Amino acid sequence: MSDYSFLSCQWWRSPPGRRIRPPWWAALGLVAALLPLPLSAQADPAPVPAPALAETPRTLAILYFENHTGAARYDPLGKGLAEMLITDLSSISRLRVVERARLQELADEVAFSRSAHADEATALAAGRFLSASYVVTGAMTSDGLDLRVDSRLLRTETGEVLSTSTARGGQDRFFDLQEQVADGLLAGLEMVLSEEEAALLAAEREANRIDDAETALAFSQALDLYDRGQYVDALERLAFVRRRAPASRIVSVTTTRVQEDAAAAAVDEGRDRVNTLIRGILRRGGGGN
Repeated sequence: MSDYSFLSCQWWRSPPGRRIRPPWWAALGLVAALLPLPLSAQADPAPVPAPALAETPRTLAILYFENHTGAARYDPLGKGLAEMLITDLSSISRLRVVERARLQELADEVAFSRSAHADEATALAAGRFLSASYVVTGAMTSDGLDLRVDSRLLRTETGEVLSTSTARGGQDRFFDLQEQVADGLLAGLEMVLSEEEAALLAAEREANRIDDAETALAFSQALDLYDRGQYVDALERLAFVRRRAPASRIVSVTTTRVQEDAAAAAVDEGRDRVNTLIRGILRRGGGGN
């Protein structure tokens, strides 16, 4: 073995009573061996998985349900049912449900008849106008005792009927009927709710609960009167509903909205009357000169 090898690898072995100090290059080699490897020589760290992308909310438009019961008094009920479903399903963050106010604006603009809501071509056109990926249409029938709601879920882009469902319930169990319709829509969308989502939906339903069809009809009539600007009559109907469903949040919120719009309308009406009076005075004054 050469001196080079001896000094660089076995420098600690020295004759008794004598310590051989290695040359500087040998000590440097030992220090380098003990230091961690530079980053370029170290093994690549395990790749960190990219965070999962959040699911883009699907936009859903629920049109008013048609009345096929044969009783004209039930005409507004399809509007009320749509409002209840919109409110409940809006609690699911993976769904973006079009507000009823936008549906009503569209109905007012294009003069939708109630039958037009069930016409597939019209429904798809409404869905596209509202930028909704999916649109729901349906109709209500009755055998005198029970109500039945048939609904269809359409894909707006293709016009494909994704699902149909039927819900049945007694006149005194309208809340159960409403739940059946909502569950049918979620099944058509192939949405399996997490425990948290299911709890939120259940809490929303309970907070807005209206148990029987007669109370639901009165609520629906109030919405229809409100849409036509008949605020006083709407508030009278809502007062009846509040006596029947005092804990329902949707009724309370709707009452507040109608009161606010009624107050604003009264201010506008008063302002118009004052302006009309002033114009009349000015005209009379001008005629006297």
